[in-house]
Amino acid sequence: MSTRLKKGTSLILLRNLNPQKGLCNGTRVVVVKAGNHTLEVKILGGRYDGDIALIPRIKLTSAAGELPFSLMRLQFPTLNCELYDEERDKLRRNVGAQGMRTSLLLGDKEHYGIY
Repeated sequence: MSTRLKKGTSLILLRNLNPQKGLCNGTRVVVVKAGNHTLEVKILGGRYDGDIALIPRIKLTSAAGELPFSLMRLQFPTLNCELYDEERDKLRRNVGAQGMRTSLLLGDKEHYGIY
């Protein structure tokens, strides 16, 4: 199943692509233009808010020795924000008393006043 990225889709970066330009793990971006090999995105928030950047597809290969053969695929190092937020909310509902601990694990420190 493949998902088409459309203009305006919010994403979270999953890798440190270029920390000097604000492209770090966890950075939220919005798609400006989606191509076959690159995404043109606008950074949301922080020091680089509003900056435009290009995100390439990255080649991922299985580690040597895990399998008797090598697997390789190209994918963008991103996660759809809507899916991430839905899973985070689901975890919070299901955990109950453990909610603060789960929230901290998911990086929502500001909600509890921890900076």
